[in-house]
Amino acid sequence: MHKDELFAHLEKNPLTTKQYEACASQAKTTLVLAGAGTGKTSTLMGRIVYLWEKGLNQAHQILPLAFAVDAAHEIQSRIEKVATSVGGFSLEGFQARTFHSLGLYIVSAVEGQQPLVSTLIDENSLLSFFQMHFSQLRKENLSYREWLYQYYTFYDEQSSRRTLNDDYVLNQTELRIANRLYFLGIPYCYHAHYEKDIYLDKPYQPYCCTFYLPDRKLYIDVLDCKETELSLEQQQRQQKLNNIHQHYGTNYQIFYADDEVMFEPSTIYTDPMLSHSVGRMDSLLKLLINLFLYLKSMGYSSQWLKTYLQENQTHSDEKTFPLLKQYCLYALLYPLWQAYEDYLKDEKSIDFDGMINKAKQYIKEGRFIVPWQDILIDEFQDISLARLQLIQAMREQNPAIRLFCVGDDWQTIYQFAGSELTYIRDIAQYFGEVKVVSLDTTFRFHQQLGDISSTFVQQNPRQYQKELRSFDTRIRNSVFLVPQNTEHKNIETVFAHVLYDLQIDAPKTCLILARFNHQLPDEMTLNRWQTSYPLLLFRCASIHASKGTEADIVIIVDVNSGEEGLPSEKQDRLALFKCKEETFLYAEERRVFYVALTRARERVYLCYDVQNISPFIEEIQQRHAFIQRIKKSNDHSIKKQSWVKWFSGWRDRLMKSLEK
Repeated sequence: MHKDELFAHLEKNPLTTKQYEACASQAKTTLVLAGAGTGKTSTLMGRIVYLWEKGLNQAHQILPLAFAVDAAHEIQSRIEKVATSVGGFSLEGFQARTFHSLGLYIVSAVEGQQPLVSTLIDENSLLSFFQMHFSQLRKENLSYREWLYQYYTFYDEQSSRRTLNDDYVLNQTELRIANRLYFLGIPYCYHAHYEKDIYLDKPYQPYCCTFYLPDRKLYIDVLDCKETELSLEQQQRQQKLNNIHQHYGTNYQIFYADDEVMFEPSTIYTDPMLSHSVGRMDSLLKLLINLFLYLKSMGYSSQWLKTYLQENQTHSDEKTFPLLKQYCLYALLYPLWQAYEDYLKDEKSIDFDGMINKAKQYIKEGRFIVPWQDILIDEFQDISLARLQLIQAMREQNPAIRLFCVGDDWQTIYQFAGSELTYIRDIAQYFGEVKVVSLDTTFRFHQQLGDISSTFVQQNPRQYQKELRSFDTRIRNSVFLVPQNTEHKNIETVFAHVLYDLQIDAPKTCLILARFNHQLPDEMTLNRWQTSYPLLLFRCASIHASKGTEADIVIIVDVNSGEEGLPSEKQDRLALFKCKEETFLYAEERRVFYVALTRARERVYLCYDVQNISPFIEEIQQRHAFIQRIKKSNDHSIKKQSWVKWFSGWRDRLMKSLEK
């Protein structure tokens, strides 16, 4: 059957030549690079229909896989409509699944019953569980407190010589001793005055010891060097101090950089969470939870972590700082992970990653025979190692399986969840020879927006280089720069500009995006805007949450430099554990910005602080001089002008229609 007959009415638009080429691929592994708006779901539909039409497989032998439940439901719903409209196709045994539901299906088939899904899959439940065990370990486990001491003294990048008692000390030796006292439960005063008026160095500057332990009436001075490295001046000063303490009969001790702190712990231990360090404990716990989820997405278990700790516990003097920090965090995570797995065992339940890993094991052991001949994977760029290994296990059991992977390396933005650019970029390493088909036509936005976004994202040479043409070839201004002050005050300038410039007479969808959720307007503000601008239908989301959506108008706020800018310069606290293959500056953040730009069908407004402008905006300005900047103006004046112009245009159009 000719492709025009087969696919002309499959979707709203006939499949393009490239889409048909992808659908008709005879390769064992096909990678379809589907840029923003190029019809990836339509291509998946076309592939399924092609397999049916050519008699290559029946419905029950085809497995479409998606990452989100909504995406799986959409594939199932759309293929049911296609089967109904085309006719002659039986859907018996056909089921679009998520990776998690696939894992659950395989485990249930092998074990003869559906396992109980753990209550800890809920984010809040998981947090509460970890908080409880983290607190218990701090209170009851001396070894765990030792690892906490090690972390906060040597590896906490946020410490900046800030002790757990909230003192800012002068050097690493003081930090080490202060934190040791803290975890021993020994109260101290930092830079306490001596009980007598003693002046050593300058007039009117009485002698202050480094630490004073009131419970033990002990004065401590700290020198950030070895005893053998003291200068003559330091030796003379210390001799004076020794004489003073001997003269007045006060307890005194000196600590040097290489001294161990040898004190008996307090008989009553105060949990640090109840003292000064609540925020820092919460920050560490959040890091441990994120590390836990990341390692699980890689297919690891607490047993793997235990083995790592056992095999790497010696020769600490030979390890680099990153390896020492990694070991410390693993040591802090292990008992929490072990408690988590014990809980699942007692509950006789399974979590999402457990479903995937167990399913993979059952396939490798031959306890589950893979019934599918064609596996179609949506959003392949989001795949994690554990999911990748599940597909590999299926292919190893049945080498005849055809893989049809649809994704866009330009939209690989979920590294925190285990996805890596290498899985899509180097797919041949995992599945052998691959046919790559790039969909070259976008149906979402016009050519100018396509050129700006494609040029921007392709600066990274590690990504696939591809050309993206627009179905809409009209030349229109699509990207506008908006100087923005705090609290979104200038966003209303954008609304007015949209009404004034486009003269809209029917509702337009307006999506407000931010790099972080807390940068988005609250519900009250959104409702006020909706009342004031009824022709703009507002939604807002973080950029990561917006993936897969689109709108007529997109407004991106806080496109600034800095930690909470775009690109975000926040330190990735899991970078130590992740793949090191990407070296291009802001590689993932560049893709995040591309995703934001390509949510728009018509226009993108970039709101920024002129004193703190994002390097991304500067780069776009340099390459595309035609991009317009909306000047700051009186919001009320613009709003009034825009409504007057819109009403005038609406009146003229109405009169013309009446004349006809």
